[in-house]
Amino acid sequence: MAQKVTEFGSFVDSIFYNIFFQSDDELSARYAKEHLSPDLKVRINGKGIPGDSFKDSIVAARAKSSFRVVQVQEILANTDANKASGGSVSHLTVFSVKDKDTGDERHESSLTLVTCALEDGAVVITELTEIHRG
Repeated sequence: MAQKVTEFGSFVDSIFYNIFFQSDDELSARYAKEHLSPDLKVRINGKGIPGDSFKDSIVAARAKSSFRVVQVQEILANTDANKASGGSVSHLTVFSVKDKDTGDERHESSLTLVTCALEDGAVVITELTEIHRG
């Protein structure tokens, strides 16, 4: 989990942890449904990806690999960001990816900028921009 810098950053880190890094696929799917906007906008390495395609890629990646957090560092959050109304936060994450078939493991990193907003009474991720390096 992230170095605890802001409550909002910890909130977003918890969402990502439960979607990507814990081992329960059903919990991951539930968190994705509850915390990713139906209108999610995603850009990875400069390429726009439809929100539904991104959600499908999470399921596919979890089926093929297991992920483990090595380090998460909050870089910056806007000063009025909070888990009751949303905001923006950036994290630098280093993680390991282990192939479930071969056991091969590698380290990867990503820098994310996440924007959350209040939708239908819940704060959800509405935008994700990621620079990913494998």
